[in-house]
Amino acid sequence: MSISSAETVVSPPVVSQSERVCIFVEPIALGHRGYRYRVTFRGSTLIESSRVPSLDACRALITLGITGKLEMWRPGKVGPDMQLDIERAAKLTVVETEKVGPHLASWRPFAPDTQDAVLSRTRSPLAGANAIPVPTPT
Repeated sequence: MSISSAETVVSPPVVSQSERVCIFVEPIALGHRGYRYRVTFRGSTLIESSRVPSLDACRALITLGITGKLEMWRPGKVGPDMQLDIERAAKLTVVETEKVGPHLASWRPFAPDTQDAVLSRTRSPLAGANAIPVPTPT
């Protein structure tokens, strides 16, 4: 285990992938819908920004052909926050509405023409504004 001296940051121990897959999750922003997290896998950014990092990471890992047990680590922890089966967790997401609190639900990919649910319910501040011309190179 490695610990940095500036902040107490514990990195997951290196083990064979057949035993477990480790991701490292760090908060990067706090918005009106909650925290957003960056997910790091094997020293590289796997997901730049996610509200549901563990479940989104499972889907990303499957696209890389990685399955098995996942451990999610955060800064300052001496053990994983969560352990998941990658294939089972990839089928889930967290849903929260104005009437129902956060709960697990089946994950479905967005249709290519679907907008973010928040944006589809609100009007953009630029809607109806005059278009700003962009100069074309000559």
